[in-house]
Amino acid sequence: MISKSFLKSSIIYTIGGALPMIGSLILLPFYTNYLSDLQFTQVAFYISVSLLLQILFSYSIESYFGIKYTQLNNEPHQQKKFVGTVSILLLLIGTILLLVSALCGNLIFGRVFNPSYQMEFWPYGFLSVFTAFFNSYFKASTNALIYFKKPALFLTANFINFIATIGISVGGLFLFPDSIVGPIYGRLLSGVIIFFIAQYIFMSNGEFKYEKTFLKDLTAFCTPFVFYVISGWVLGQIDRYVLQSYISNTDLNTYDLMLKCFLVLNSYKTVCRPLSFLNSMKFGINRINLKQPKKVIVISMCLQLLILHN
Repeated sequence: MISKSFLKSSIIYTIGGALPMIGSLILLPFYTNYLSDLQFTQVAFYISVSLLLQILFSYSIESYFGIKYTQLNNEPHQQKKFVGTVSILLLLIGTILLLVSALCGNLIFGRVFNPSYQMEFWPYGFLSVFTAFFNSYFKASTNALIYFKKPALFLTANFINFIATIGISVGGLFLFPDSIVGPIYGRLLSGVIIFFIAQYIFMSNGEFKYEKTFLKDLTAFCTPFVFYVISGWVLGQIDRYVLQSYISNTDLNTYDLMLKCFLVLNSYKTVCRPLSFLNSMKFGINRINLKQPKKVIVISMCLQLLILHN
């Protein structure tokens, strides 16, 4: 039987988890009305790049966090060390990927994008990469709040992100008309805000100390999971990159807009997964084999590639 507390928390987590997608949907009419066809296409591609980099920045640690944190339920001090290790590891990964993107981003953009779309890595591409870093760090911290059992803070943090993103983006559209400054800086500056919120969450619930002992199981679980999530991004995004050479940017915008309107359901799935895991942890969480997900991931990736091929 589902308890009242679980039901209440589920509602709060679902609302909070859905806010980013709802914010994106709210912004779409502003983008369609205040951006040219070319600018709308550019924003869509910059967001797509940001989503890909967000996967790399996060290293799928949020998928592993709940398993390990719950296994350490009888060792609160180890839980705090684990939280601190995750925070430091995400910052290290972020620093490395930011440096790599700064060195290689311009070359990659030149090879990937149709020149007619005028996609430039400097400055907007790099700002989108920075946004991905902020968002991945924030997502990891708010995912951790589910296991910290702090639904109020989860909702508050996501609501701040929601208001900041919409407010700055819409304000930028009016202050800087006929440019993509508003959408790009709206996501970037709200990212700065939520980065500090994320740092507060990690610091207040963990010890800011790096423990190598957690890395073996973490990398064994997360490495194959990263490839699985990337395959999902390819399945959901690669069509735009292929179509850019075959259809007009107006048709591409229409296609992209229709797909975005159907993705709001993803927010519910994303939030319900850790909630379901949290509710079932009393049924033998310590017996979970962290190597077992590899088989499921490989099978899922093969199925996704078959779908993409067809």
